[in-house]
Amino acid sequence: MKRLIFGVLASILSVFALSAANLHDMRASNSIKIGVLNNHAPFSKDENGTFSGFEIDLAKEIADYIFHGKEHTLEFVSLAPNERVAALDENRVDLLLALMPITDNSKPLVDFSTPYLRINTAIVTKPGEVFEGCKKLGDKKIALQEKMIAKDWLYFQGCSDKNFMIVNSFKECYLSLTKGEVEICMGDTISMMSHSLLESVNIENQVVGPRNFIAAAVKKGNITLLMAVNNAILALTKDGFFKESSIAIFDPFFYETVDMNKEELYHFK
Repeated sequence: MKRLIFGVLASILSVFALSAANLHDMRASNSIKIGVLNNHAPFSKDENGTFSGFEIDLAKEIADYIFHGKEHTLEFVSLAPNERVAALDENRVDLLLALMPITDNSKPLVDFSTPYLRINTAIVTKPGEVFEGCKKLGDKKIALQEKMIAKDWLYFQGCSDKNFMIVNSFKECYLSLTKGEVEICMGDTISMMSHSLLESVNIENQVVGPRNFIAAAVKKGNITLLMAVNNAILALTKDGFFKESSIAIFDPFFYETVDMNKEELYHFK
């Protein structure tokens, strides 16, 4: 009987140990860990531990709201795109602000906030080439990340798994295109254009398929933190944060190569 009680107690303690910090815990410790992409300007950039970018500014504002403007510790955790969900599950971060798309595949894995960005899906080819549909693709390859909404769209267009080369990041997508390993690189318009500007890649950008909504993400069931994040996004909308960020961060970075009226900050309106 004692062994049974001890076993149940150990199980309960292990559940608590694995649970994510909720809003009460964060406010008690005056600290929060936010996962961001490791090198994805203009959204986030890590230069020797100094972080900058739109999602960095957004993270700081949300943290200030959560802690009511009181002194607190905000730790940024640099992540690769394929690490995002695992970082939440393993409690390495409390919150994700890392270009996390709301998709049917990702909804069962995390809880999403109100979206703060809406972006288009894009196909990128070498200059002079145009994507004319899956039927004309033959055995040629498309580079894209796994679990993207774009993949479902490609299936609908008649593409099959033989046409896909799965990569871990947009940078890998670009490299595979420039090396001639694939004919097409697929992702979102903003990410594609940002990489072409940073790496001086000469490309053709063709907008296709569905739009994606980008949101903050918390571990499944972390309702108190999710509500606080939603309230913060609403407050920032009313204060004009998203409009100011578009002018201060996106416009200078893209030099009018991306129309932010189409790739819009969702709460910009």
